[in-house]
Amino acid sequence: MAEATQAAAAAPLFSGILQEEAQSKLQLLRQVPGRLQLLSYHTSSSLPLDFVDLLRSFMRTMWNGLLSLATAFFVSTSLLQTKSGYGGGMQMVAGQGQQYLLGLGTGDITGPVVETNLMGYASLDQVGTGLHMRQRSRAFIVAEPSSPGNRIVFINADIGMGDTGVRRSIISQLSSLYPGVYTKDNVAFVATHSHAGVGGYVENLLPQITSLGYVKETADAIVAGTVRAVQRAHGSLAPGRLRLGNATVLDANINRSPTAYLANPAEERARYQYDVDKDMTVLRFDDESGNARGLLSFFPVHGTSLYINNTLVSTDNKGMAAFLYENSVEPNAMPGNATFVAGFTQSNVGDTSPNTASHGFALPNGTVVTTCPAAMGAVTPPPSSEQIRCQYPKPILLNTGAAHFPYEWAPNRVDVQILRAGNFVTLEAYIDKYTSLVPYLADTASGSKPPSDAAPEDQTSKAITLRTSVVFDAAPAGDKVSAQFVGANPRNNLRLDGTFLTVDRLESGQWKTVRSDSHPSTIYQWKRTNTVLGTSTVTITWTIESGTPAGTYRLSYFGDSKPLIGRISSFSGISSSFTVV
Repeated sequence: MAEATQAAAAAPLFSGILQEEAQSKLQLLRQVPGRLQLLSYHTSSSLPLDFVDLLRSFMRTMWNGLLSLATAFFVSTSLLQTKSGYGGGMQMVAGQGQQYLLGLGTGDITGPVVETNLMGYASLDQVGTGLHMRQRSRAFIVAEPSSPGNRIVFINADIGMGDTGVRRSIISQLSSLYPGVYTKDNVAFVATHSHAGVGGYVENLLPQITSLGYVKETADAIVAGTVRAVQRAHGSLAPGRLRLGNATVLDANINRSPTAYLANPAEERARYQYDVDKDMTVLRFDDESGNARGLLSFFPVHGTSLYINNTLVSTDNKGMAAFLYENSVEPNAMPGNATFVAGFTQSNVGDTSPNTASHGFALPNGTVVTTCPAAMGAVTPPPSSEQIRCQYPKPILLNTGAAHFPYEWAPNRVDVQILRAGNFVTLEAYIDKYTSLVPYLADTASGSKPPSDAAPEDQTSKAITLRTSVVFDAAPAGDKVSAQFVGANPRNNLRLDGTFLTVDRLESGQWKTVRSDSHPSTIYQWKRTNTVLGTSTVTITWTIESGTPAGTYRLSYFGDSKPLIGRISSFSGISSSFTVV
């Protein structure tokens, strides 16, 4: 059965001094009978902002990040693949023969890819100019065959961080579509922590500053695409089994703040072999015949393979890993349409970095700290003596936890959940809460719930925005191939589950689409050329991959123009054909 509860917890201190292993981490229970449970509650929290990585060129950054990506990708493959298919060396979850109803689905959540700040680095200058890869939500449903109403939903989204407001809207729509089936008690919504996605969707003020306020278009896209992912997962429910595998991955992450880590007590550091978690856990979803339908890979690494100078919306390393894995299983499926769903989920990310070739450290003289309310000054209320003491030795730049005008700068309560499927347990909470909360998931639990804070208050109704709308947008009068089109602002139509471009190949006299804007080999770039006349250009670039079949190709562009008065209308453009030899 599913248990729902709420409890209070101290806010985390987002500092490298904290020990990585002491943060929230995937946990496994031993000798637990196979049944489903979920524990949800509200806890105090605050939002981190990342100002940690130096500027790098786009290509060098991607290369460094792909070193960790490739390592994680091939480790996941080795955990899953055998001579006869998938599953060698993996253990059955909840004992041999335990069967569940399993559903998997994907949905496009890409918001406005231009004229909107990207989420993660909190840089006013990092405004989207186009698209590298579409963001997606991947939904995984696990239900009990004997009691299908007892189920959990785990949603992994290619975004910077989860948000209570977005989750609230997702659950509201799901509750309307499936009354009594999907609720706040059994839906978990998590983020990959990509720093290359569209921003402005978080309901609190502080992360809205660089996006010039709340961006409803972004939030709506995330909600709509996530709901579609769950709908598709719901529609694919079928009997199957879960398997579990673990591996140690040494070359996929490093500590971005090793000096701060060494400020931890020596006796604490002595408990661990490394200064960041190197464990990867893979949960595989099988059908009745033992064929893999998808996977959830848990591994801690920041989504910072793309740096602050990147202005193309993308999914960063975990989204790229998901694309590569799904494409390796179904190479002929267009991105977003694969039946195999690969979720590369964030774990106890802490101070992990994917940029394994660019760090050094000096000896520290740190001190031990404790958790306290969010604080980053001058425009916020002066910190109290208790807050100063709690944050010491860190100076307080912004006392965000005490700032409430015009609405909450940072959340003081967030939704937190524990999910259990058989002997597999995930903890989206602070590690100190695990021991006190996990008994409520036991078979012997009486059904009582721990004490709870009130649910977080909705902030979206108070949200402000300084972004201007699209007022007028005129209709169009190992090599790289580029074509420039008279374009239109992509904010006019996000084309969710669609594409702004295609690469087409001529086959038997017919054009066949072989690439879309979700493929990493394509780039979509938009540029405003005249604000008064409402004109713009779109540049489509395709990097021809090794092994591309020889033949005749073309580039196609799909846009939507907006007159000053009237309806938005769609149009398309086609480049001249070219030959790949």
